Amino acid sequence: MPFGVNGCVEIRTLMFGTFGHKLSRDCESLSCHVRHLVALNMGDDSMVVCNLFEVSVNVSGDEIPIVDFVIRTDLPAGTQIIYTCRRSYRNSQGEDSLWVGQSERLAVSEGGECHGRIDIIASDKKASEYYRQLNTGYSPPGISSPVSDTVELGFVVGGRQRLREFGRNNSELSRTLVTDRGGIKVVEAAHELRIAMKSTLQPTMASS
Repeated sequence: MPFGVNGCVEIRTLMFGTFGHKLSRDCESLSCHVRHLVALNMGDDSMVVCNLFEVSVNVSGDEIPIVDFVIRTDLPAGTQIIYTCRRSYRNSQGEDSLWVGQSERLAVSEGGECHGRIDIIASDKKASEYYRQLNTGYSPPGISSPVSDTVELGFVVGGRQRLREFGRNNSELSRTLVTDRGGIKVVEAAHELRIAMKSTLQPTMASS
């Protein structure tokens, strides 16, 4: 009888019975463990890696400030990135609150870039409208401080990606730029800009 690989497995199973099956399972487990170690050290082609996530910002205009930004990344084309333009203030209880304006979802291009433009006045008007809606209820939070002159631009690779290779909750996303937020892997960046808030858009105590 020839002793090929299959032959060896068959003879071992006949001689050792259940032990043969257990040894086979142990070998498979060891092989899987080795592959996992190789993936950690050498990189796994099945993973979505992020070693680059940079944002450059340019501000122009005095009366109507315009922010142009470019995101450069090594994430695959089609990756969804959400940006948000926000300021901060304190409500009537002294708690930190967000003045959230323009927000949009962008997709990474084939060249690994995303381009966006924010009209700061339009963004603040949007935030002002949201603030008025928030303060029409029975117990409005109000405001106890002016809205900050600091604009924060937030950029995040969110957990609901259209590309299947990211996996559920971005489980297949890896590398040092990735952060785990409650079981969801994300990539984040932020920029702060000093752009004065228009006095005509500042909410007052009378409107809170």
